[in-house]
Amino acid sequence: MFNCRFSEKDFFQQGPDVYAASRTIEYNGRFRMNGRQKWITRLEKPKGTLALNLNFQLEAVDLSQSNINIDGLDHYGR
Repeated sequence: MFNCRFSEKDFFQQGPDVYAASRTIEYNGRFRMNGRQKWITRLEKPKGTLALNLNFQLEAVDLSQSNINIDGLDHYGR
């Protein structure tokens, strides 16, 4: 089971892009960094935490093959 709670502490320590990328990987999604063509997945991410390894901007997040389902996401996009 995944920890679905938002961590304000982690969000502010890591920054929004790194935090979102970390959570995306946690849910078996993938992300792409600004200016790069390659998608990063759980299997391809650098060792350790993303916050320690990278300072980047997200360009795209793909959760289509993730463990997240559409239920409960209605409030996004409003």
